[in-house]
Amino acid sequence: MTNFDNKLDSDCEHHCTLAVIRALTKPLLYPPPIDNDELKEALLSPWNICIPVDPDDFSTRSHWQDQKQTHMFNAMFNWDLHTHDPKEEKKSTTTTPTTSSLHPYLSFGSPTSPFFAPWGDVGNCLRHLLLNQIASHQTSKFISLTSHEMTLFIATASNFQESELRQEIGLKSTSLSYYLLRCHFDKQNKQLIFGYHSGAVQNANDSIDMDTESYYQQFQTFHKLHVISMTDDDWRLKTCLVLKNLARIINCLKDFAVPLIWQNSPKLSLVQLNDQKNNCSCCVQKVYETDNICSVFKASVTNMIQIYEALEKAKIPHTDRLVALETMQNGTRICKFAPIGRSYLPLNLKELLDALVCVCEALVAMHAIGIMHRDIRWANVFHAFSSDSHNTNSSEATFSQEWFLFDFEFAATAPQPAFAAHTLTPGNHAPEMVDTDDEHHSEKHDAAVDIWGLGYMIEHAFVDIPVSHSSDLQKLQMDTMQQDPKSRPTAVHCLDILRALQSRPSSTEKDTTEIHQAF
Repeated sequence: MTNFDNKLDSDCEHHCTLAVIRALTKPLLYPPPIDNDELKEALLSPWNICIPVDPDDFSTRSHWQDQKQTHMFNAMFNWDLHTHDPKEEKKSTTTTPTTSSLHPYLSFGSPTSPFFAPWGDVGNCLRHLLLNQIASHQTSKFISLTSHEMTLFIATASNFQESELRQEIGLKSTSLSYYLLRCHFDKQNKQLIFGYHSGAVQNANDSIDMDTESYYQQFQTFHKLHVISMTDDDWRLKTCLVLKNLARIINCLKDFAVPLIWQNSPKLSLVQLNDQKNNCSCCVQKVYETDNICSVFKASVTNMIQIYEALEKAKIPHTDRLVALETMQNGTRICKFAPIGRSYLPLNLKELLDALVCVCEALVAMHAIGIMHRDIRWANVFHAFSSDSHNTNSSEATFSQEWFLFDFEFAATAPQPAFAAHTLTPGNHAPEMVDTDDEHHSEKHDAAVDIWGLGYMIEHAFVDIPVSHSSDLQKLQMDTMQQDPKSRPTAVHCLDILRALQSRPSSTEKDTTEIHQAF
């Protein structure tokens, strides 16, 4: 087997692992309220995927061999996959089993585990489930996520001390409140107790005295969320269920286009809007204190406003709108955008194709009037809420079928000159956007950079693609990401291909080995 073949196997395994974990941790629509029955209900949400375990994955199988064959056990894992094709059986002793990469995400509570202390295992497995995407800081004892003015800590060690938390919060002068998730091990009663500590700083501008009695009392209060008895045959599986749902809740906090967290940021927030014309009751509010947005892109608020006006005039589909603009006496401008939704990676083939078609329809119309977005990626695409789901406190909110391209801060008319070398992150933008000595490089870039961005979205979707669609999507990705911009297809051509794929019946789901081979 060549090194290239090894890389393909590794990539396929990575894609499968991401797809399974993302299916397990599909985010909630909205964060459940603290100290509310909704939070406990969210923690105990039923398991929603049967994990296929490769027949050759001896690591996972041996790790769970002491687990009793309960109904819950058999519902969560599929241990009875058919044997591989005879041609593949000869390779089974030399290649890595296709599901073995799932092992770290579910390995806790085993006598052979290096983190036998249950609370340590719980924290570390939760870190794996979150795929290390949200942690702004991590040590051997905790990981933390900071969003706006709230910091969330997840204890990953049994000896996590109050003084360490105080020191960490003291270093974050902008943090006004915090939550610490813990899994307490009650040795006497043989119970795992999931819960949290919480605290708040009244004024971020005041000096923080972490030794006061009030802060000590805040930390001492432990809010129980759920208790699991370790005498139960299914205690490990029930712990796994809570971990999966904790990851869903935490992923929910990070996946909104504007994070719907407990407190709003002064520069980026979600506000109410009475706009019957656009049928919007909520919008994203951004505050710009100066006209300059980014010196690298030569982006300005003035240019952004002009772009949005052009989009509105041309009635470009599937793009957000600048629905309100207010200029303060000091020159600060307050811009409000609608509609709202959540920015996240698609969870299946349908969502992937729906999103790509919407983005491509927007590009066809934009390129026709000479506008390019220049920053096409999943972070700048959101799935819109349905028209009756604008109340962000509703637990019954649903998504529409429409995906929106947003954040036109870097948009411009085509063409534009290339940027100086080392000013853009390598691999995140079309190569012609950076001034290099490459033979395909031009001193300017045009709408072809958006086509490259479309391929970038396909490459980073991490969705298990059935055999019926995989080869055509892979070819479209390769064509759109050609080094030479003149060799890339137009948005019209891409849209024709995507619409054909959207109407094509999907092949029946197969086991993970066959899905890997499809890649």
